[in-house]
Amino acid sequence: MLSCKLARSWSQLPPFSSPSLRPNLSYIHRRHTAIFLSNVPGWKYAKQSPLVTLDPRSLSPRDFRDISNQKVFTFPGIRSYIHYARKKAEGKSVYITFPDNTAGFLYYWTHPDLPPTLGQVRFRVTNTRDPGEFDRGGDFCYPSGAPWYISLPYIAGSDAYKSICDILVRDGLVARDTIEQLRPFSESLRLMPRQITILTSPHEVFPLCLPQNTLVVYLAAGEGKRVRKISIHPCKNEELSQLVEPGKQVFALVQFEYPRRYVRNNWYPNLRIVRVYGKEGLVTRGTPSLIYTQSMYPRADFMAWFKEFNQMGESIRGVRTT
Repeated sequence: MLSCKLARSWSQLPPFSSPSLRPNLSYIHRRHTAIFLSNVPGWKYAKQSPLVTLDPRSLSPRDFRDISNQKVFTFPGIRSYIHYARKKAEGKSVYITFPDNTAGFLYYWTHPDLPPTLGQVRFRVTNTRDPGEFDRGGDFCYPSGAPWYISLPYIAGSDAYKSICDILVRDGLVARDTIEQLRPFSESLRLMPRQITILTSPHEVFPLCLPQNTLVVYLAAGEGKRVRKISIHPCKNEELSQLVEPGKQVFALVQFEYPRRYVRNNWYPNLRIVRVYGKEGLVTRGTPSLIYTQSMYPRADFMAWFKEFNQMGESIRGVRTT
């Protein structure tokens, strides 16, 4: 049945010499996506209006989206679909539907403490389609309390999201140079998660959801295309345990803090907490200042990345790596 449907879609295309070939390739992509998803149990196609802006200052009622109980959604001109999450069921990866009352606005989020490469596309839940409700709404979150988002490195690294990059640049939310800075890593980023954290300097502040048993960050440097994946295992922090309910998480901005003295085979950067955000916004009391690192893997990759910056002339103050 699926092959028959694809054959009929292909038969509707004009000859390859036609100047309208590109629009029809876009058509067959959308058609193929719809056919594929029509075989997903519980999926129902919902036509979406074009994505106009991700600037929270320029939203209009037409930017309002109701994605409740949908497994995925997409927009005209975007060659990929956006989903909530996946889970393993009977050995297969299946989509999880967005919960009830998931309606509001997609928008671009960043913070003055963050480098321009670590912005996020989030979903702000509101009660009505009035953009004036934006500030009174709240970001859509996972059950843990961690915000749902798609990171800028993931968007910039995928050709399927090129039109989103164009919208971000057009609206002045992201510089074209920032997109181009991330593009060389596209091959490495293609198979990585949507919520990737990629660091381009040892000094950068970056976002994390805490607490976690294992923190994963990706390290990039220089003009090369290699991205190193690093797993960090933090020590248990009692202050953080008292701040967060069991099974829940908070969104934090952190930064590596490096031991002053390099000790061979026993040197790990700790995490200095810059800011912590809860459901009600910025948390100012009871937040720990530092989370110690128990182990890191592969440590050799981190040290190689770290040393690259010394070789490029970016000093890591107070740390000797030799």
